[in-house]
Amino acid sequence: MSQILDLVKESNVQVVNPIVELVDSLKSFSFILDGGCGSGSFPFERYKHGIVGIDLNSRSFKYCDMKNVHLMKGDIECIPSKSEIFDLAICNFVLEHVKNPRKCLEDLHRVLKRTGLVLISIPNSSSFDDKFYNLWCLFRWGKLDHIQKYTLESFCKLAIACGFKLISFYEWKTGFTYLRSTPRFQGLVIKMITTIKKYVGKDLFRNSNWIILLGLENTVVKNYFEWTISHICRNCGVGIRTYQKSWICPICDTINTNYISPIALLEITYILIDTVLTRAKKLIS
Repeated sequence: MSQILDLVKESNVQVVNPIVELVDSLKSFSFILDGGCGSGSFPFERYKHGIVGIDLNSRSFKYCDMKNVHLMKGDIECIPSKSEIFDLAICNFVLEHVKNPRKCLEDLHRVLKRTGLVLISIPNSSSFDDKFYNLWCLFRWGKLDHIQKYTLESFCKLAIACGFKLISFYEWKTGFTYLRSTPRFQGLVIKMITTIKKYVGKDLFRNSNWIILLGLENTVVKNYFEWTISHICRNCGVGIRTYQKSWICPICDTINTNYISPIALLEITYILIDTVLTRAKKLIS
């Protein structure tokens, strides 16, 4: 384990954050909409832009004491805003949870300036990661979390039908971040996927999610964004570009490695068997 720590400390790790890079590219005092913002899709405190955050769950709101930030409890299917206000709209893994994605996109089109941009992150429903996530949700909570299913092609067709034009898109791998509450099981899953990639040649990390940049009829993008990544932090989900197999996340200091000790493997096996048996007893009763 000490050898792994020495290795990751020496690694050259570059953080890739599409939302932050896009916000950084805006002119001063722009207006940004963060739809389904949660606790914030980017660090609001770093910017003097006018920022509006909308989410159904107001308990996750932060930054309430900032003068340039306005947080509202609401639905992005009906955005409480005048038309053609925002320079940038962000929906970071939100549209897979809404009942009517077409209505959401049409309202985003309405509130966006004619030169504005929309950055949307979606899971790829045909990927191994999304299918595994759905199974995980059924197992843990007895219900699916993603009520909409998208592929890159199907979502782009929907966006174009709502009046947007496609600027660019980028693949976003999975880090199985949703398993971080069970780190040893998460480590086992990542190790299994890595082994499959090594010996079978099938990369199940790939094509898990898509980052899609949309614009309107007058949108002109002057900057070239290089959002290709090699890894995802298993804890915070940030994109990383590095050639190292093991590395420390610069954001949350989590050690990302495929190493699993034999003792941890035995513990994981015991937990899995116990969990399956407990779940089976509940279903039978």
